[in-house]
Amino acid sequence: MKKKLAAFCLTTAILLTALAGCATATPAGPQVLKFGIAVPLSGPAAGWGIAIQEILQFRIDEINSAGGLTVDGQNYVWELVSYDSQYMPTETVTAVQRLLDSDQVHFVGILGAENLLPAQPLTEAAGAILWGWAAANQEYVGPEHPLTFMYAPDAELTAVVYEYLATYNGVRRVISLQPDDTVGQAHSEFANFAAPLAGVELVAEEFVDVRSVTDFYPVLTPLLDMELDLLDVSQCPPGVVGQIIAQARELGYAGPVYSAAADMPTLIEMAGWEALEGYYTIPYLTDLTPAQQEFQAGFIERYGEDHWVGSLAFTVYDTMTVFSEAIVGAQSLDTTEIAEYMADMTIESVWGAGGGYFTGSKYYGIDRIYMTPLPLGVARGGEMVQLAVLEYPSGILSDQ
Repeated sequence: MKKKLAAFCLTTAILLTALAGCATATPAGPQVLKFGIAVPLSGPAAGWGIAIQEILQFRIDEINSAGGLTVDGQNYVWELVSYDSQYMPTETVTAVQRLLDSDQVHFVGILGAENLLPAQPLTEAAGAILWGWAAANQEYVGPEHPLTFMYAPDAELTAVVYEYLATYNGVRRVISLQPDDTVGQAHSEFANFAAPLAGVELVAEEFVDVRSVTDFYPVLTPLLDMELDLLDVSQCPPGVVGQIIAQARELGYAGPVYSAAADMPTLIEMAGWEALEGYYTIPYLTDLTPAQQEFQAGFIERYGEDHWVGSLAFTVYDTMTVFSEAIVGAQSLDTTEIAEYMADMTIESVWGAGGGYFTGSKYYGIDRIYMTPLPLGVARGGEMVQLAVLEYPSGILSDQ
């Protein structure tokens, strides 16, 4: 798919602001653009939610300190508004309603597909752009939902992970243990689509209530009695992944485990490095771009190393860059115009020049999945090691 580079980048916006200051007329003061998030700040997915909140605030402070963004001669700065969703659909809906009604936001971020689904009608009715940190599904991603975007390929990562592990680790038989909710079903749909393409068999699929269950021994015991090469828990929240890994090791399973978007501090706390041996995740990288190095150092200086969730931080960091470049590039605050511009742009990402773009039209009928490089990492000898940067197979999300 041929992408166009964003016509206006943030540095251009800053330059325009500076030039405007040289004009005779006194420019108006900056106005506020609000980005509202409903993420878990408590509960089993709090590691994700707190990280998202801190990373977004860090990036917003950078953008605002650099002059914000300029649209039609008016300067704007970002403000982050966040509420605790507790990783529960009802709490998420309440938070989103408050964001739209009381806080008057036009850009909303939600963690978790089960939480996103009931809130989506609210954002669509308000004409707000919805950014999901969640696994995509054709039920809520498609041409009929043009204002909904996903932060990255999520369930779709099975296509590259299964293929890599089948090729280099001899994985043939996979057991999937996922949340008993919308995100788990989204994963199941895509995993069953991707597994045959990778020459992998999904031997069994089980779904559990990740919001209340902490004892996974009853479900793990019969699963681990089967012959398997990989335990896929990719859509479970970090606290649950840590519990599952620890309990699976206690039951004698020594094989590889895979999950997406790892929150490493939580996993280390819940399972420990010995149990994490052979744990695979995307994204994980050690060969950082200069922009990634600068962001990581600044974030750790502000929040502490124990708040650094790993390479997932880079994808979250891009969120505000995407919105800012789209607004400046479209020279509009109309969310429909911004969404159309976003879908066709390639951004100056923290991953490097041209490091982020939207895809998905072949599978979802619309380009709404944010794609960046896909570095695969594994836990070995008490540390994470980057294995490879994977290429997403052509012909699945797009024809390229």
